[in-house]
Amino acid sequence: MYDKVMESVNYIKNKVNNKPVVAVILGSGLGDLASLVENSEYIEYADG
Repeated sequence: MYDKVMESVNYIKNKVNNKPVVAVILGSGLGDLASLVENSEYIEYADG
């Protein structure tokens, strides 16, 4: 399990420009919430 978590951490680090303090994972129907977040970065589900 640890290896899978670290794989995810490294993937996210390579996708974003800033070091995240908080991560919010939104499913269908909640995407509009992302527009309220300042300095947000978006990773497409299909990219993973």
